[in-house]
Amino acid sequence: MRIKIFLIIIISLLGFPIMNAQDTAHAAKQNVHQNTTHKPQTPKKDTLTHIPKPSIPPKYKRTGYAALMYGYGSTTGSFATNAFASRGSVASISVAFPGIISHGGIAFKFDYGRNALDTTQFLNNIYNSFNLPYTTYTFPGMVVNYSYKTALTGLYLTYPSKHFTIDVRVLGGVMVATIPAETVYISKPVYGGDIRGTFNEYESESTAFAIDFGMEVRYLLRPRLSIIASVDYLHAAPSFTVVTAGTIASSNGNLVNGNNETVSSQPFDLYNLSLGIGYTISAQKQAIPR
Repeated sequence: MRIKIFLIIIISLLGFPIMNAQDTAHAAKQNVHQNTTHKPQTPKKDTLTHIPKPSIPPKYKRTGYAALMYGYGSTTGSFATNAFASRGSVASISVAFPGIISHGGIAFKFDYGRNALDTTQFLNNIYNSFNLPYTTYTFPGMVVNYSYKTALTGLYLTYPSKHFTIDVRVLGGVMVATIPAETVYISKPVYGGDIRGTFNEYESESTAFAIDFGMEVRYLLRPRLSIIASVDYLHAAPSFTVVTAGTIASSNGNLVNGNNETVSSQPFDLYNLSLGIGYTISAQKQAIPR
């Protein structure tokens, strides 16, 4: 009886660690299963931040300028054929500021020009208008010139190189034009003497819209100093009230006193060639990479 009780105690003691081992093995299997089915997520690698490309500065600076110009004015169109305007001179002040677009900017231009009257053509026109044979026409004194003033603004494009810069501009604005006063002496020989008279055309001034197409070349002498050569086409079409008085031709071919007033448009068309000196007032700064 005692042996049976002793064996039961031994078996119970041995069975307890076996059950603990089985439980531990079963728990380990469950942990392995969970580790295989639920893998931990690895953290994502940090994405590279966008690095902006450094700005590349232009090879040559695009500059603005202030210039004083003086040159030759050549008439064309009806300004030469109807108004009998001939060669003259023009003085200009130009200012340009770059930076509106990569190659462009704003330009301003102020002109004062004078063009001589072709006296031969003018007197021939009076002769043909009066149609009086054996009549002479002369100017008693100094002949006054045509004149104009402009104030223009617009856009210009600039293309620099190492020593030269080419600028192209389109400008619009106002022209104040003046037709000069002229006096002509008239003499017609008759039996026993001469018939003399005076023909007067009075000064007239008018304002009109003007447009300018120009191109210039700048040669860099120093970083801030350059020589400039330019060519411009300038057009405006002002209307003038022209008053004439004094001696005129009658229907029967005699000289009589008379007055006349007409209103007509007289375009001013010119090609201006100028040379001058320029000072760089604005230079594009080179971009610094950050």
